[in-house]
Amino acid sequence: MGIVKLLSCPPLLVLALAGVAFGGWFVYDAAQVRAKDDDPGPQAVVAHKVPHEKVLMRLHLGQPRDVTEKMLSMIAPPTREPGEEVSGAEALHASYIVELRHPIVHLTPNTPPHAFRPGTYRLTLEFDGQQPAHPLVRAELTPLDSPSLDGAR
Repeated sequence: MGIVKLLSCPPLLVLALAGVAFGGWFVYDAAQVRAKDDDPGPQAVVAHKVPHEKVLMRLHLGQPRDVTEKMLSMIAPPTREPGEEVSGAEALHASYIVELRHPIVHLTPNTPPHAFRPGTYRLTLEFDGQQPAHPLVRAELTPLDSPSLDGAR
């Protein structure tokens, strides 16, 4: 009977409930952090499912910046570069690292399809910062892992 009488005391009952609530909150919070660490996130899952060529084939000049960046978010996060003045207009730049197995002809106009080499490329984008919706004004693919000429000697 001593324990029941002790627990019926309102201050001790409130303290006990507060302790149980705090412990439950602590366990719940710890479980949420572990779940976030285990989840690779939607971008990581999507990046492996969509071939880069399929996304890049839909890229075209004049496309609004938000549409372009949303589309390219399936590939990889961009590397933003500061804006600069080009012919009196502010140009906004972003670049992406992509893996290509097939040529994207409209992004490499100076490279004939038979000269294409599969590998890692940098996609450089330039948007017009003066126009509404910041349209895409330049898109270019440049190889990052070109074959070494020293090995040919």
